[in-house]
Amino acid sequence: NNNVLDPDIGAFRNGVFILPPTDRVDDSKLVYWYQKTRERLGTLYGYGGALSASFSDNVALGVSAMLIKGNADDYETIIGRGTLRMFRNYFGAYPFKKDTIKIGKSEFDGYEYTISGTFSGSNFSAGLAVKPPATINRNYKGTERVDTSGIAMDYKNISYSDKLVLPWRLNFGISANLRKNFILAVELNVLPYSSAFLIKGNKTWSKPWLDFSSFRVGFEYLPTQPLVLRAGYFDHSEVFEPEGNYNPGDPVSSSGYSAGFSYSVFNIDFNFAYEYLKIQYEDKWATNVNINKDTRNNFMFGVSYRILLKEKK
Repeated sequence: NNNVLDPDIGAFRNGVFILPPTDRVDDSKLVYWYQKTRERLGTLYGYGGALSASFSDNVALGVSAMLIKGNADDYETIIGRGTLRMFRNYFGAYPFKKDTIKIGKSEFDGYEYTISGTFSGSNFSAGLAVKPPATINRNYKGTERVDTSGIAMDYKNISYSDKLVLPWRLNFGISANLRKNFILAVELNVLPYSSAFLIKGNKTWSKPWLDFSSFRVGFEYLPTQPLVLRAGYFDHSEVFEPEGNYNPGDPVSSSGYSAGFSYSVFNIDFNFAYEYLKIQYEDKWATNVNINKDTRNNFMFGVSYRILLKEKK
């Protein structure tokens, strides 16, 4: 039913959950009770290109660029349900009306660059991709109606611009041919999103995320010529932390594994893969604990046909 309390009296962070010292009105805490819904429907596109060059049999460098464009329809309602005044030993509920409806459109634009390179040896190869800081802009135009007495008391046009600035990002991978028919690969992805910041239209800014990192390891085994077996494991951290986290800044983490095979016959390649992912964490509130669990089982299957062209002599 989209109930929202402001401030969230069940949260521990920022000292919100503080027991009033007495039952006096001056010591009580005033909490606003809203019903809130928010919806954004739209599309974000990326237009890009890449250029690469080989400087030797072992070294190759590349660069790519992407232009980001998109738009979305925004809709938000905030319905005032009342106020709660929290005393030390009891609380009271009181009427409060302030309904807000916002309808508008957002236009997005931005850019992103990637610089990459690979090195290939006799039995191993390594790759590195670096993304410099990037900026994504959001320009919003719409209307806002505020109702405090059963009729529209305030109606105005609003427009503002938000800016999201992303930091340097890094991806590194290495693979080795341990045997003629066995390949081991390791990949590390580092996204220091705690350095990203969001500048709102009112010139206030915030850091909405924590650092993201992922580690992946996998192997490929060829027992016979037409059959290829693959398996892997991954572990990564999310960009958010649980509510009431005992170690502030320690993000939610998840792990999983994958397995699959490829089989070729008459120039037809059959590929099958399975991935298992599990995320579990606890949100700790003043009076309860929420256990959040998400388990995913993904299956992928593909068929491709190879056309062999004869070379002219």
